[in-house]
Amino acid sequence: MRCRRDYNESSYGEALRETRPVYHVAVCAIESQAHIEHGTNRAMTMTQPPPRLPPTLPAKENFGTQLAKASWIAPIVGIGLNVVTASSTNTRIGKLIIGLSSFAIYLLGVAFGITALLMMRKHGRRGILGPAVTGVTINGILVLLFAAILIAAYALH
Repeated sequence: MRCRRDYNESSYGEALRETRPVYHVAVCAIESQAHIEHGTNRAMTMTQPPPRLPPTLPAKENFGTQLAKASWIAPIVGIGLNVVTASSTNTRIGKLIIGLSSFAIYLLGVAFGITALLMMRKHGRRGILGPAVTGVTINGILVLLFAAILIAAYALH
């Protein structure tokens, strides 16, 4: 609040019309004391530049781009799961659980990639087409290989 001499321009309410001079003097005294205590000059505070705004956040990726990324990352996760757990599981059931888990990850990768490709209508091609096609291709090949191995293993028994 600035100390004003012209009471017609002030933002005081109509109810304070009678007490304006007394109120005005009290406010000016309080403001002056505050500026003295804080070491600021009224003229300097009025000419200081406004504070800088925080930097803008990067644009959030749309859901189609996130699905496309998940599609090509899924085979890396599935193969990593197989590599890390290959030597630690010796039982037949443990190997079955790990194999089915990796198969589920590959299927999710295919589903994510197809969903991302379908979302291109809404979000456009940028950032979706390449990763989604890559993910669908790699995951599709892995699912087909996995299915071929399962069929061959079932035929032997």
